[in-house]
Amino acid sequence: MAESVVNEQHLPLGYDDIFVDAIDQDCQCLICHLPLREPFQTRCGQRYCKGCLFAYIRRGRGENGWFYSKLLLKNARRARRAWAWPRNQFWFESLLQGDFVEDWWKENLRISRRTFEYIVRVVGPDLAKIDTRLRQCIHVNKRVAVALSRLATGDTYRSTGPQFGIGRCTAMLITHDFCEAIAKRATEFIKFPATEQDVQQSIRLFTNKSPFPQVVGAIDGSHIALKAVSVNERIEYFNRKHEYSIVIQGVADASFKFLDVSTGYPGNINDARVLRLSKLQREIDQGTWLNAPSKRIGGSEVGPLLVRDLAYPLSVWLMKPFKQTPTLTESQLRFNRALSQARVVIEQAFGILKGRWRCLYKPLEEKTSRVPTTIMACCVLHNICIDVGHPSAIDPVEDDNEMDQSSFNGDEQLCARSIRDDIMDHLS
Repeated sequence: MAESVVNEQHLPLGYDDIFVDAIDQDCQCLICHLPLREPFQTRCGQRYCKGCLFAYIRRGRGENGWFYSKLLLKNARRARRAWAWPRNQFWFESLLQGDFVEDWWKENLRISRRTFEYIVRVVGPDLAKIDTRLRQCIHVNKRVAVALSRLATGDTYRSTGPQFGIGRCTAMLITHDFCEAIAKRATEFIKFPATEQDVQQSIRLFTNKSPFPQVVGAIDGSHIALKAVSVNERIEYFNRKHEYSIVIQGVADASFKFLDVSTGYPGNINDARVLRLSKLQREIDQGTWLNAPSKRIGGSEVGPLLVRDLAYPLSVWLMKPFKQTPTLTESQLRFNRALSQARVVIEQAFGILKGRWRCLYKPLEEKTSRVPTTIMACCVLHNICIDVGHPSAIDPVEDDNEMDQSSFNGDEQLCARSIRDDIMDHLS
């Protein structure tokens, strides 16, 4: 019979026989015989249920100080019962070796197999692990598939892990590593037109979308809903729709590809402030971006432009529509329609982004500090799919988390108004 950790003389009267009889039954409480769910384990390996343990302490029988010293009452953990649960580990490896139907990749990972193999080559050096003497590592292909499945479906890690024969925590760590590896390559795949040739190419692409001249990209913002935030963050992340969210600001070209992405802003920040805080504003103010030659339109020199709705201020490089009122002239209405035809690409880009990577469409279940990395990783994957020629068979979702559409009431440059009037006359 195993030796008891607690001396029998320290047990409450009436528990002695029960304690002695249950010593060898590790799956039951040594006092009440009931199956253990959240056992408190002693340093010597004996287990007790919470109810019996605290009932003993509350009664004040025995030397409580001695009892406390023998039991791990603080941060009690359940003993690990197995190194790893047996699961079907190799179905995905078998899938890779065979000629599996292409529809499986698109339905489950939202990409083609060719795109999957390209992503593996991109992040392979960062995700590759080596085998140890204890167990074999998880191959890069499987790591990428686990992360893509989580991002594409928005399922919990508790659901994603068992699908690939791994545990919840393993799936979470793999996804975090993948997102960090992809996000750090953002500058390789998300590029704002820097040279004159690149700017002119973007302008030519927009001529097929809208008659609005000199458009390089469309800018907009969107909210990414959060499952929960910490108590200290509730005020700043609480948006006007009474949800917790993080703001993403994006610029898209005519092919729905992101030219610039800025994220990580709390949900209670408005559009104009996000722009002021973003890298986009700094680069344009410094003359690094949108620095191509201007074009003469009417009496104004019109440089490369971004188009946006009413929530942003009007400037010489950022055009917005006339505010909708019953008194708008036909020329102003025509201007608004042309601008809307160009601006819609950013709404469609966000729709495709959230339609393919459903984790952004649902409330995102991640720590607030990890959300910007997850968002950036999805934006990079969005551009990769466009770069490799992946057909956008994804149905765009309606972005119902748009930013505040109220008109900006700050100071607007007089020359910007003059440029807008000249473009309006040009479109008439």
